[in-house]
Amino acid sequence: ETWKVKNNFAKLTKEERNPHHKRIDMLDPYTKEEFKRIRKVIMKKHTFRKNGKFPRNYAALMLILMGAFQGRRYRSEIGGVPWSKVDSDRIILDRTKTEDSRSMYELNRQTQWIIRQMKSYCKHKSKVGHCFNIDKTFKTICAEAKVRRLPVYMLRHTWGSNAVAAGVPLDDIKDSGGWKSWAMVETYAKRDRKRRKKTSQKIATFMATGK
Repeated sequence: ETWKVKNNFAKLTKEERNPHHKRIDMLDPYTKEEFKRIRKVIMKKHTFRKNGKFPRNYAALMLILMGAFQGRRYRSEIGGVPWSKVDSDRIILDRTKTEDSRSMYELNRQTQWIIRQMKSYCKHKSKVGHCFNIDKTFKTICAEAKVRRLPVYMLRHTWGSNAVAAGVPLDDIKDSGGWKSWAMVETYAKRDRKRRKKTSQKIATFMATGK
C-alpha cells in the first residue's frame, strides 16, 4: 500500500514454478551390494542378544532389517504397531498414512524370524509400539558398513526398486507395499527402465570399442 503496488508481481504461473519432486527423485535407493553390507553389520551386532542387554538397541537393529525386507513404513506400519496386533504371520493396522480403515499385511519368512527374535529378546508388551526412532542406530550401521547415509525411509524405496528389478508385477508391489496410488510404483518402474537402458548401452559400448 505504501508503494502503491496494485498487482502481485511476484505471483508465478504454473510454468514458472519449480517442479514438484518426490523424495525418491532426489536420492538413489541403496543398491543390492550396499544393503548386503548393511545386513552384514546388523547380523554381526545380532550377537549382542546373548548378553541380555540393550533391548532398545536390539529392537532398532531388527526394525532396520524388517523395514528393508517388508517394504512398509517403518514408523507407522512396523515400529509403531502394538504387540497385540502383531501375529505370527501378519500385522494388523488400524489406520495408516494412506488408509483410513483397518487393514493388514502378510509377513514373509524373514520378517517372521525378526518378529520372533524381538519378542523373545525384548520381552515387553508395549501398548503403543515396540520401537520408535531408529535414526541414531541406522547412522551407526551406515558408518560401519561404509555406505551412504540415507534417510531411513529410503529402505522402503530400496524394497520397491528391488521388487521391480526382480520382475514382481506392479500391482503386487502396490498391494504388498501399501501404496494407495500408482504414482510411486510407476516411479520405480521408470527408474528400472532407465537402469536397464543404461546397462544395455554400457554393454554395447564395450563390444563396439572394448572400453
